[in-house]
Amino acid sequence: MMWEAHRAWSLVVTVTLCGSNLAMGQERPRDRGPIPGLEFQQRPRPFRSVRRPGGPFGQGVRPGIVTCVPSSAGGERGIAVRIMAPEQPRYEAGAPVVIDVVAPGPKPETEPFELNANKGFENDSRRDDYAMRPLPGGGDVATLAFVSPGAGGSRYAARIVADAHQAGMLVRSLPVDKGQRLTFSVTVRADGIRSIELVVIPRPRAGRRPMGRRWADDRTWGPGRGIQRSKTLRGTFDWTRLSTEVFFTGNVGDAEFQVVIRGPGTVWIDDCSVVAHWPKPAAVPEKPAAPLYVMVLMHSETPRAYLTDRDYFQADVRKYEAMAKMLHRYGARLVAQPEREIWLGAQRYDPGFIRRLREQYGVSFSVHTHGPNPRRNPTTRDVLDYIKLRKDELEAAGAGPVTDLNGNFDQPDWDIFARVGIRTMTAYKNVRTQTGQEAMEHYYLHPWRPAGSPYQGESKWATHRPECRVVYLPGAGAVHTRHHERFAELMERHLRVALSRVRADRLNVFYFVEHVGRFVPREPGMTPWQYVNSQAFRDDLAQHEKLYRDFLAPLVKSGHVRYAIPSEICDLFEQWERKTGIAAPGGTGSSSASAGEAAGAQPDSSAASAASVQAGGAAETGRLEAEPLRAGAKGYITFAINVHDWLHIDQSADTLLKLIDLFEKYGVRGDFYLTAPITHHYAESRPDVIRRLRNSKMTISYHVRPPHILYPGFNQDLLDMDEDEMAEAIRDYETYRLDLPTGRLIASQPGGYRYVAKTFGRKPAALGVPTPTARVRHVARQVYRRLGAKVIVEHHETGTKIDRPFEYVDGLLVRPSDFSVTRWIAPGDRPGRRGRGNFWWNMLATPRAADYNPTAYLKKRLGQWNASRAPLITCLIHENNFYRARSTPWALIYYVDARKSRPRRPPFDLEAPDASAPRSAENREAIWQAYEQIVAYAAAHLRVVTSEDMVRMAKAQTR
Repeated sequence: MMWEAHRAWSLVVTVTLCGSNLAMGQERPRDRGPIPGLEFQQRPRPFRSVRRPGGPFGQGVRPGIVTCVPSSAGGERGIAVRIMAPEQPRYEAGAPVVIDVVAPGPKPETEPFELNANKGFENDSRRDDYAMRPLPGGGDVATLAFVSPGAGGSRYAARIVADAHQAGMLVRSLPVDKGQRLTFSVTVRADGIRSIELVVIPRPRAGRRPMGRRWADDRTWGPGRGIQRSKTLRGTFDWTRLSTEVFFTGNVGDAEFQVVIRGPGTVWIDDCSVVAHWPKPAAVPEKPAAPLYVMVLMHSETPRAYLTDRDYFQADVRKYEAMAKMLHRYGARLVAQPEREIWLGAQRYDPGFIRRLREQYGVSFSVHTHGPNPRRNPTTRDVLDYIKLRKDELEAAGAGPVTDLNGNFDQPDWDIFARVGIRTMTAYKNVRTQTGQEAMEHYYLHPWRPAGSPYQGESKWATHRPECRVVYLPGAGAVHTRHHERFAELMERHLRVALSRVRADRLNVFYFVEHVGRFVPREPGMTPWQYVNSQAFRDDLAQHEKLYRDFLAPLVKSGHVRYAIPSEICDLFEQWERKTGIAAPGGTGSSSASAGEAAGAQPDSSAASAASVQAGGAAETGRLEAEPLRAGAKGYITFAINVHDWLHIDQSADTLLKLIDLFEKYGVRGDFYLTAPITHHYAESRPDVIRRLRNSKMTISYHVRPPHILYPGFNQDLLDMDEDEMAEAIRDYETYRLDLPTGRLIASQPGGYRYVAKTFGRKPAALGVPTPTARVRHVARQVYRRLGAKVIVEHHETGTKIDRPFEYVDGLLVRPSDFSVTRWIAPGDRPGRRGRGNFWWNMLATPRAADYNPTAYLKKRLGQWNASRAPLITCLIHENNFYRARSTPWALIYYVDARKSRPRRPPFDLEAPDASAPRSAENREAIWQAYEQIVAYAAAHLRVVTSEDMVRMAKAQTR
């Protein structure tokens, strides 16, 4: 917004649409009478539509008047308008009028930019650039030759001839970048081919190991959105284009371009194209309307090697110093945005590093929190303490005043960062999508004081709030290329767009982000320290210097560009605020209290709740005080069935059919937690179960079992990843089929949560994350929430708070359970394994069977319940518990022992002995009778609910 002198008095107008549609030009009825629904507005009422007393215009309002204004949009009775005036003026020099401060522009036009320099096999290096490989399953490789002519009369095409037993793929690897939308395409023709398709596989960037795992079909795991494929063509056809769109969000380095063919038949291939969409070059005005203030930011992330490897640390120090020295030659000051590990490493290996950068080259420092960031912390105080610790440590190391913050924050009010001395924020990047400002709907060039977080929506974030003490500095080039040969051209295009949009009445800002991690050795075996002392590093740095020397230096001389650092731009923005009169009443935004603090405003409860869920995994609660969930309810019970026995697929399937019949007999619903492997087995050999469950009213939920990467003992790869890589890995496991003998993924087949959702026609409502590692659980919960889950199992049997039965973590409702009818210790009996209770179904064939009747136990616990609300109860069982005894059937496949205490290493022997034993017919019948008895009792005396019901209950409770 911009504040402009107007009148000391202003009118407040409230508008309401009413009535039916009235055509344009139609005569309005003369005798309208009272306006239905608005009679109460005839009485004077205080103005209450703002949070501060008296609103933005004064300390109170005069009684308003109500009238109707003719409007085609207002229906028969038009628009009802209430007009009120404040009793006292607040602005002696004039009331505010809204003008845009942010002033976003449209996204720049783009044009295709070809990344494959040898897309048509025209270069003599074609035999080095392209290779013919076997398919992952092995077999004879088809024959490749380069022939003339190609498509459209070009000089060459690749011809592949395959007989009935041959197949293969024509492969080309190309460097690509995350955060860019790419189009992969190929032109093909065929004579009697069995099949041909285009496949794109991302590969981790240099310096990133392939996370210790490979696809089961021998395709290395890659970040981004995983494997992409085009449609498949068959038979005989003339030149046809195959294509697929890809958007990588992970730490991708290269993308493997595969044209996959299966014989018999012959195909011709041409125009293997990889197109990025870069901004169109814009003309730079001959004379500058105003300077464009340019910053150069440089990030380093969180390698633990800074603390343990002197050479690794010194290599990155050399990169910082080289970049700072180069910029210094052109009159620029580097803005270093390192994470904490680098100055902790400096304490050990080079205590003067931070101070030296500032004193010798004028480097400015920011707090950078890309990796471990305050999103994990449950309170605002934790967030501020996290930032202040890093700010204080940097300043103590000689960085000078640190007032800029960069990170993945979703705090709803950025003004809070001013409490620890932050004045500006730069280089916003969405922690979920790993995209920055370039993913926004608009193009931003002018600083502002945000009214909210980008996670609340672009419109909220891109609204100027004068009272906010933190200034956001936009930068359209925050995400660019890690491939040095493309850097100068791509950044010049971004800068040209910015320069063409400079406004004389605004402060104009642009920056781009360099990364220490983008300067890495490309030769096998070369260490980081060898690299920074090599000609390769000097050549890479020279590619960047081209931009500063050839493009920016003349623009600095002509006045089009000025280099700056965040604190300087903040000072300039405050000067601009004062000059234009938009500063908040009582002083500039940077020195005045925020609106909420100044007036003691209370945030909107719903917005605050949503923000607290996103802000760090803290539990959001629907507090019930002493009120029962629902009047007259004696209790709420969920019948949860974990389904996972793929070794005895027919018994498993028959058990599910019998359970569905049982629940329908008593008019209740069960909550079936299915794994992806059991769903695959049902689809392949018992599709009747799929149809029955899909067409029933049962709730579908989800869970995982070994060798899934989230299962304890099988998740070591995850523990070594950063959060971006971890999220991508989990998404892969919930997208592709899990290979049970290896624990790897079969990229050619769907699997995981997404497969279960597609199979049953609805997204599984609830799920569990079995790993105990908090960092992994946090990332996994976020992935599952985005996939569509609503409920998370944080405690299987008990743990719900009496006054807060509905809690949320990372946006998922925690499945409530005050107690469980699953296992217990009968009086005089001894505990089960690990000192816990005995599962009731295992005790029905013992002399203590009467003490383990589930219905009797439920009645006993209900009689003991004396809390102020009705209890939430879980009755959990596994489908194999009805027909198998002892251990889980597949236990010895994945564990050394039947107690599942020592995980095996892959490959896993699917022919390992069955760890379970069949139950006798009498025992099976006793379990079924006991289970039907508790279902019948619950249907008659309690409210039977599933996780889907609890989501609705929680929402209703918090309204």
